[in-house]
Amino acid sequence: LAPGKRLVVPGSLEIQRNLAERGLWAFYEKAGFTVDPPGCSMCLGIASRKADKGEHWISSQNRNFENRMGEGSLAYLASAATAAASSLGMVIRDPRPLLAKVDEARYLKLLGRDAKRLPEVHTTETSPQVESGAQASKAASARSAPRIVAGKVQRFGDNVDTDAIIPGEFCHLNKLDELGAHAFHHVRPGFADRAKQGATLVVGEEGWGSGSSREHAVWALMDYGFEAVIAPSFGDIFRNNSSKQGLVIVQLALEDVEGLMAAVKEDPSRLLVIDVERLSVEVPETGWRRTFVLDPMTQERLLEGWDDIGISLRREDEIARYEVTSRAHPLTDVFDASGHARHP
Repeated sequence: LAPGKRLVVPGSLEIQRNLAERGLWAFYEKAGFTVDPPGCSMCLGIASRKADKGEHWISSQNRNFENRMGEGSLAYLASAATAAASSLGMVIRDPRPLLAKVDEARYLKLLGRDAKRLPEVHTTETSPQVESGAQASKAASARSAPRIVAGKVQRFGDNVDTDAIIPGEFCHLNKLDELGAHAFHHVRPGFADRAKQGATLVVGEEGWGSGSSREHAVWALMDYGFEAVIAPSFGDIFRNNSSKQGLVIVQLALEDVEGLMAAVKEDPSRLLVIDVERLSVEVPETGWRRTFVLDPMTQERLLEGWDDIGISLRREDEIARYEVTSRAHPLTDVFDASGHARHP
């Protein structure tokens, strides 16, 4: 079997470390597995690790569709035990006969559940430095409040999904400016150049931001200077991610979006202005103006520049008092001596 056709990827550095400490990597290597560093690997078919055309894989990942792991490939989803058992002969195999041979005592020991009792939990009092909630919330956010958003427009059609906004092959990038440079890589090659010329507002049609839940779609837009998207409807997850990151979402009626597109198409240099405080969007040159709706919490986040941490730290006084006065709940009420959860 060619190298790289049996692949194991730890879900995190902690899992990687635990497997190494227990000597389990040796079994994978002996069985001919390639051990990759923690990450998405072929789950998304990104970077250099991709399935080849015509290949069928069996995988313990949680989602699949044609071409997800690589162009022209197909994957079958299975439990980790089924994937491991099937790797021995490279055919789908029921793992239960193999699992029946596992020494349960050794298995529990590898999981760290062989102790006769759980480790004792010791609590210590904290001495937090308490600021006022207002000070903490302001300090928690590095963004400036986007009260007025202005720029030229880039127009898009229906159902622009997150894979079009930032293709999966670039989701491994960890520098945000690199993500922005690859926005609309396949569907709008000139997108970045237009953004540099001040076209930093998006007007799309129905279903903007549908598809994968990747936050990278919002990051890619914002990190190239985009501050707002206008459309008749949005993917729910994209909308939620946008509010958390500070991207302004403006939902207008379809006829209003069509009117706005017509005005911009007539003169692409026209400036569009969005006022987050007054909840209005207008083209000053023509007098076209509409209002939109934001829930009060999202509007406040955008005006104050708050992220989730900033919102939490508005209650820092209460959090600090709780940490000083509360005590950890005894784990013996939750787990039994073998480490299994107690059931009511």
